[in-house]
Amino acid sequence: MRSLAVELAIVLGFTLVAVAMTWPFLAKARTHIVDFGVDDTLLYARYARCFRDWLIGREPGYLSFDMYFPSLLAGATNDSGLGIAVQALPLSLFVRDWLFLVNLVTFASFVMCAHATYLLTREITRSRGAGVVAGLAFAFCFYRMRQLDHANVLQMQWLPYALYFMCRLAARPSWPRTIVFALFSFFAFTASFNVAIYGALTFPIIGAWILFAYRDKRGAFVGRLLAAAALDAVPLYFAYRPYLILRDVGAPIRQAWEIKMFSSHVESFHAAPAFSTLYGDLSHNMSDESATFLGWSVLALAAVGAFGLFPDQPRRLVSSRWQWMMVPVGVARAAALAAGLVLLAFFALIDPWAKLLFLGGAGAFAVVVLLRRVLHPSRKIPSIAGVLVTLALFYSAACFGLEIRDHTSVLGPGIWPLMRKIPGFEEVRTPARLFFVTSFCVAILAGMGALRIADTFRHSWLRWCVFALCSAAALYELRCVPLPLRRMPTIADAPPVYRALAKAPEPGAVLELPIEWSQHGRLPVYYANIHQRPEVNGISSWGTYYFNVFEGGYWKKLDATGLATMALDALRAEHIAGLRFVVLHRGSGMTDSDRDIFVAGITSEGGHPFGSYGTDELWELPDPPPSRAAVPGDLELTLRDVAWTERHNREMLVTFDFVNRTGDALYEGEKPKHFSLKAASAGVTVGEGNVYLLPLLFSPHGDFPGSYRMKLASLHHPDWVTLTITDDDGKVWGTTQAHLPD
Repeated sequence: MRSLAVELAIVLGFTLVAVAMTWPFLAKARTHIVDFGVDDTLLYARYARCFRDWLIGREPGYLSFDMYFPSLLAGATNDSGLGIAVQALPLSLFVRDWLFLVNLVTFASFVMCAHATYLLTREITRSRGAGVVAGLAFAFCFYRMRQLDHANVLQMQWLPYALYFMCRLAARPSWPRTIVFALFSFFAFTASFNVAIYGALTFPIIGAWILFAYRDKRGAFVGRLLAAAALDAVPLYFAYRPYLILRDVGAPIRQAWEIKMFSSHVESFHAAPAFSTLYGDLSHNMSDESATFLGWSVLALAAVGAFGLFPDQPRRLVSSRWQWMMVPVGVARAAALAAGLVLLAFFALIDPWAKLLFLGGAGAFAVVVLLRRVLHPSRKIPSIAGVLVTLALFYSAACFGLEIRDHTSVLGPGIWPLMRKIPGFEEVRTPARLFFVTSFCVAILAGMGALRIADTFRHSWLRWCVFALCSAAALYELRCVPLPLRRMPTIADAPPVYRALAKAPEPGAVLELPIEWSQHGRLPVYYANIHQRPEVNGISSWGTYYFNVFEGGYWKKLDATGLATMALDALRAEHIAGLRFVVLHRGSGMTDSDRDIFVAGITSEGGHPFGSYGTDELWELPDPPPSRAAVPGDLELTLRDVAWTERHNREMLVTFDFVNRTGDALYEGEKPKHFSLKAASAGVTVGEGNVYLLPLLFSPHGDFPGSYRMKLASLHHPDWVTLTITDDDGKVWGTTQAHLPD
């Protein structure tokens, strides 16, 4: 009973610290969001409501969000933050303000991250004090503060929870523990698809250490582990199914400029959020998505956790009032060793000789460890510190992306090409976000370091003083209060046009014009929680807007103005697809001439005014005309350009146009329409590929530039190839001849 009281007191302590470290976020959670970045809080408020509607049967399928209508896979193009919705769902029975619910889940992530890391560190070290230090260091690290506008990325708590329950399962394999581990590992892989991919490598690496550390019932543990994997396999398949479909379509190929934009540079590792109380002046070191400084106290403690105060450190080393002076000497020794290792690892990335030295030393260390295990099987397993150091360094290196650089120059090649060979990582456009694993590992090492220092003192009250001082030092460096907040219009005081839409009797999608990107650009997405209708132009991406169409693995992008114009041009096709209402926002910079153009397009489809609400006008379209199924001839293949990408590999990048005249008729249930693209030379096939088309979001009559990368075999005729596109029934939908450049 006393142990339970202590654990509850620790959770309460984490909660109070979270209130203080994020002040006044919780106090204003009903009306404000964090005032930096983009308004992703509004986006996730909409996502959470859509998940709730799916669970109660209002949405037709998983991730079938009513944005980017008429696609049923809209949520699969982004990290939809299922964990946010799961936590908000019970509260949604009593609270209807989804902005408030997302803010509550965001705040709860700090408490849960601290608690989960505490449990894992306590399990590893058998020390509550070490767990408290580690939990605070991770929950409030600068990386998490930097991501306060990304409620999905903050769903990191499930990783340490799952690792903790894996340790518990290894300690005493049983079916109840198997079920609990399966549950938390499922949360870890679905709460945030981004975080799941970023942290995926920690499971096999730390799991391997657990397999050796808990060796008494190893066979039973492996059996239960496989049983947990089997329990998770089916729900995970259905959770990831939309993503698997998109991988069949062709995963988005991230362009080099995009990866570089969201990679860290050398200065980033000593950067802090602009609202950091102590290090705010270092915010200029950040990239768009950045690794962030870990704090000197946390780094020093982590160094002690990795290398110890002294070689073969005994417990209760300090026996007199003056011997405590040796502790700073031990910390300095550990810090020097850690700094040397970090510098060597960094130069191993940019210098081939350093790379050989680093990899050779790491290999020799691994051989020694394995030989000790073989020759002395009764010896204790080596500390997890080495595993955590390896993970921290590896993920730090991955943050650089394609190349290691500072603000002005490139220092050497990065390891991102290697990372992208791991399944799932080829879709990651933000290498810098991998730093969350580094922050996690360093936090646990910091807890272990605090324990090593505390172990030098005889008296328990001195030991707890060490843990308190270490926690205070870490929190002092990581404090960011008061957080910059911005008041947002809530559901209660939303523009009246959305309440009118909620009362309108006819079903159907909504198009809002003009499409605008600004600080409040995602407000229509949030306000749709009132009218609960599909939105043709729901915003779910950063800065630019994406067509909901894949062509050869590439997204088609347009800016806001182009998208609005094409939306109007394609009004008839959207009408066929289910568009029923159009909202004109005259308060968004729309000129009278713009309004006349929009009104002319609406009335050409038989639209009529539904009502005027301040600066907003609501127009209604009549029943849509019938659509017809697509047939060969509706899709035209026209060659635009052919260029070699790698001449020695005989690989060409074919750029072509699709012209679709049938609205959304190329859509086939949950799956996009599949076509085969073949290249032939002198009647012999020299290249093949799969092309998929999702339903077109806008302008189905227009030209859609698409690209497809195709490798060619030996050409029978060196100058010409014939391109043919066919469906699964073998019907030809388009053909053309391509002249290959020299």
